[in-house]
Amino acid sequence: MPTIGNFSAWITVDGESAIEYDVAQEGHNTVTCWIPSKVGKEFVVHWKDSARLITTSGQVKIDGKGMGGKIMRQDLSPFARPVTANMAGFAKSTTEELPFIFSNTELTDDDSYLHDSGVAELGLIELSLCRATVTKPLIAPSYSVPSAVGKVHERMKKGGAHSVQLGKSKPVKCSFVQTQVLDSTPVAKFVFKYRPLDILQAQDIAPLSASAKRKATPEENDDNEDGEEGEDEDEDVKPDLAEDGSEDDAEAAELKALEERVNTLREKRANKANSAKRVKREHPPAGSSDEVIDLTSTTRRRVKQENRPVFLPGEVIDLT
Repeated sequence: MPTIGNFSAWITVDGESAIEYDVAQEGHNTVTCWIPSKVGKEFVVHWKDSARLITTSGQVKIDGKGMGGKIMRQDLSPFARPVTANMAGFAKSTTEELPFIFSNTELTDDDSYLHDSGVAELGLIELSLCRATVTKPLIAPSYSVPSAVGKVHERMKKGGAHSVQLGKSKPVKCSFVQTQVLDSTPVAKFVFKYRPLDILQAQDIAPLSASAKRKATPEENDDNEDGEEGEDEDEDVKPDLAEDGSEDDAEAAELKALEERVNTLREKRANKANSAKRVKREHPPAGSSDEVIDLTSTTRRRVKQENRPVFLPGEVIDLT
């Protein structure tokens, strides 16, 4: 779990904590990591203050769009307990919330979208905790829904062509307060970079699942003797979620990965078969009248023979 001092943060998807990969600290107050995203799944942003030494405003930004936040109050009493806050969606009012949902991004080949500056922040869930103070309660605020993620040029797509949408309205009960940020520099910042799991695996960020692993074949075991290792067996968001083609990207990427693996194995077997053959040439290389270089061995031994030489090719209170 990403942690900075007494603050920690995590993401849950369908009630389960998302697995974090490559958790890394950048500077003294920022932690980044990768998490898998899946189209159609709702998620919740959580954070915790285990000490409550200061009052903090936690602001959530997704795909570059502000989604509001919550405040955690200071408590210096001897009976103070850790406090946890969470955001499951955009609070449109005191009784209405639009949940966060992973979704597909609409791609286009229209070159007019090539210079869209908003693309740089796609695929990011950011939580910034800043020192703040509560100024007054707000009775019945109402906020405009953040604009949806528009079309993205196919050459500039990020996040494995995933983004975040806001789902259909859910009933909630919450109160709002107005706050004043005392220091704009966060005391802690958490950045969750989300991608489809198969993309994380293809980039060696996440390991292959047990079902995707297999036993090494005898041919691959032979290759291991030459130093190769085998494998073990074993918001900017839209109100409504589009369902058509929701799993096409993941299935296509998985199929492509399998095809590439099959082609690699075929090429390896073909090279192994070729290396076992001896091909005679009509003219021996100059200066090698009675020798042949055997390239089937990693030591390239020189073997005497009579034939001509052969060379094999090598929680809290919602904020505005």
